[in-house]
Amino acid sequence: MPRKNQAVKQPRAAKPLARASFGELAGWKTLVVESEKLAVTVLPEYGGWILSCFYKPRGVELLQRSPRGVLPKDDPPVVTDPLFAYRARSPGGWPELFPHGSSPVEACGVKLPFHGEVVNRAWGAEIVKPRGAEAVARMAVDCHLMPLRLERTLRVAAGSATFVLEETATNCSALPMDFMWGHHPIFGKPLLAEGARIFAPAARSLTGEYAPAGWPAHQGKDLSLCPAEGAGTGEMFYLDGLREGWYALVNPKERLGAAMAWDREVFPYVWIWREAGSSKGYPYFGRAYAVAIEPFSSLPGARERGERLLHLEGGASLSTRLVLTGFEGLAEVTGVGADGEVRGR
Repeated sequence: MPRKNQAVKQPRAAKPLARASFGELAGWKTLVVESEKLAVTVLPEYGGWILSCFYKPRGVELLQRSPRGVLPKDDPPVVTDPLFAYRARSPGGWPELFPHGSSPVEACGVKLPFHGEVVNRAWGAEIVKPRGAEAVARMAVDCHLMPLRLERTLRVAAGSATFVLEETATNCSALPMDFMWGHHPIFGKPLLAEGARIFAPAARSLTGEYAPAGWPAHQGKDLSLCPAEGAGTGEMFYLDGLREGWYALVNPKERLGAAMAWDREVFPYVWIWREAGSSKGYPYFGRAYAVAIEPFSSLPGARERGERLLHLEGGASLSTRLVLTGFEGLAEVTGVGADGEVRGR
C-alpha cells in the first residue's frame, strides 16, 4: 500500500512497435511487415506479389482480391498459354511488372510474357529488422529472359500507416538494356465504391488508343469517378504530364483512402484499369470489381512503337522509392508527400 500523499507510479504506455515475420498461406511462404496501423503481406515465392495492405484503424483491406484468390501451392493453375500465365495466377493485390508490361513482345531474341517475368518467378526474402521502431525486410529476384536483377527493401515504421518500398534494378551484363517497369496495385471494396474518386496532378489523360484527352473531365465525363459494382463497364486509359508523382483514391462516403507517391522521373505515367463486370470471359466471368492505378515507366507497346523505355548500360543500376499510405477523414486530396503524408480536406 502506498503511504499517504505518496504518488502512485503509473504503468508506462507501451511503445509503438513494428514487426516483420514469415508465415504461410495456401502452402506459400508469406512475409508480413506491419505496424499498429498497417499490415503488408507479400508472397515471395508467388511472383513477389504484394497480396494485402490491411488498414488496421478501420479493419479493412485496401487491395482487391480476385474472385479466385491465391491458388494453393499443391494445386497449380491450368496455364493454356505460358505467355499469359499472369492471368492464370493473379490473386489481385499488387504485382510488380518487370522488365515488361502489357502484351507479349519480342526482345533480346526471346518473347517477353504478358506483364513481364518477375510475377512468374520465386523471389528470395530475408528479414533484416524483425521488431522495433521499424520493421525491415529485403527481397530479390534475377530475371532469366533479360540479364536484370530486381531488389526490394520493404519498410514499415511503428505507429505509421505508410509502407515504404525501396528498389534497385541492375543490369548484370556488359550490354546495354532497355526495359519497362511498373507497379500494378489493384484496389477493391470497401475503398472502391460508386463515387470513389481518383486524385492525381496530371495535365491530361490518354485514351486507350493513346489519343490526348482531358483530365479529370473529358467530353462531359468525369474520368476521376469510379462506377458502381455491377455497372457492366470496363476501361483502360492513362495519365500523362504529371506535375508530381502521386495519386490518391478516396471513398468520400466512408472518408477512407489510399495514396501513393513515387519518383516521377522513373515512373512518368499512370495506367488506370477499371473493371465493373464488363469482362464476361476468362478469368473474371463478370465477377471482377476493381481499379488498378499504376505508376509506370512507359506506355503499353512502347517497345514496338519505339517510345520511351528505361535504359541501363552494362553493369549499371537504377534505384527508386515508392510509398503507399492508408488514411481516413478526407474527402479530397490536394497532395501526397514523398514520405506518404497526405494533404487535403
